[in-house]
Amino acid sequence: MLGAFLKSIFNGEQIDEKFLIRNKMSIYDFFQGEIIIAEDERVEYIDFLVQGSVFISKFSKSGERIIANSLKAPQIFMLLEFLGGMDNTIGTITSLTNIKIIRIPLPLFKKELKYDIELLNLTLNYVSNFAVELMSQQIIKKSHSIEYNILNYFYNIVLENKLPCKIEFNKSFLADLFNINVRTVYRYLNEWEEKNFIKRQGQNIIINKPGFTKIEKFLDL
Repeated sequence: MLGAFLKSIFNGEQIDEKFLIRNKMSIYDFFQGEIIIAEDERVEYIDFLVQGSVFISKFSKSGERIIANSLKAPQIFMLLEFLGGMDNTIGTITSLTNIKIIRIPLPLFKKELKYDIELLNLTLNYVSNFAVELMSQQIIKKSHSIEYNILNYFYNIVLENKLPCKIEFNKSFLADLFNINVRTVYRYLNEWEEKNFIKRQGQNIIINKPGFTKIEKFLDL
């Protein structure tokens, strides 16, 4: 059953590749910075993020990019659109790290959802937890300084990788994510480099073990 299969992945168990083949499901790998799902794309499948992190963005009517949230695996994409009866996606999902996705054909998901109680429970729990996590992230953003929030963002990326960790990004992304201007991003990067929180290598940020320890102390973790 699909519910048991997905639950096993949520619990960190190995992917049953025979189950994938039997049900015509596919695994896709995406590199950092690749678009996984584009805004206004037709909803034809459910994507299950099993590894890595992504961010969700949307363009306003004035053309401004709004970054709504960043998410770690495991996640289920296009589920909210499906449950809401929408034919197209409401935002763009882009990989923050190298990621792995299991793509489930929508007809299979619909069919299983009617009879698979475990899948229904998993879906309801996911939607509930997603809403709680979204509220928690907003509370953290509002209760801390912008500097704290950006360093906390870097901290969580490092947790998914090995030290020293190279973070590839562009400054406009950080500006959009934290609703600040690019000049403020430059100022923070310069200050953090002086404090040895980070090192810069071209457009990339390098965080080594001493820098990670300093960031951890700053965040009071």
